[in-house]
Amino acid sequence: MVFARQLRGGDDGELDSDLFTVPADGGTVTRLTRDHRSMRPEWGARGIAYERIAPLTSRTGHPAVNLVQPGGTGMRLLARSPHSVPIEGFWPIAWSRDGTRLVLNDDGDSTEGWAVNLTTGRARDLTGRRDDVSADGISADGRTVLVEGGRGGLSTMPFAGGRQTSLGVHWFMAGWSWSGGP
Repeated sequence: MVFARQLRGGDDGELDSDLFTVPADGGTVTRLTRDHRSMRPEWGARGIAYERIAPLTSRTGHPAVNLVQPGGTGMRLLARSPHSVPIEGFWPIAWSRDGTRLVLNDDGDSTEGWAVNLTTGRARDLTGRRDDVSADGISADGRTVLVEGGRGGLSTMPFAGGRQTSLGVHWFMAGWSWSGGP
């Protein structure tokens, strides 16, 4: 299990959180990060993707999604938000089963879903425009993304981009579990 833990409180707006792992049945807790700006972890086949917020005092810092291995090694940048608002995040939502694709959300001016191809290292807005369409999940094979918002309600769309297929106009906040499904 991976989790974020706030290390100290305060009303200065700083989150002061780092990531830790612990076996699901209990045991030794392992600290993964020490930057006090790590949160919202999502474990996948290639490691743990997580949000790394920019320092609150930064005027040019961009929130990012980083990757770290379960033992705390191999830390690297996966994608950087185009927004320079430190506290507004760029966070992982779901991995494809093989770990080659990841969907993120960015809550800059509006929440936008993003796709990251880990093979190429390319990150892009799922729809290519600011339209408040966010990612809710990804299929096991990584070809289809579950999205919500905009005028489509709940929809699916190709990971590579393209037309949305509406599932329900007034549907929202969906989850997609593919452990035995698509």
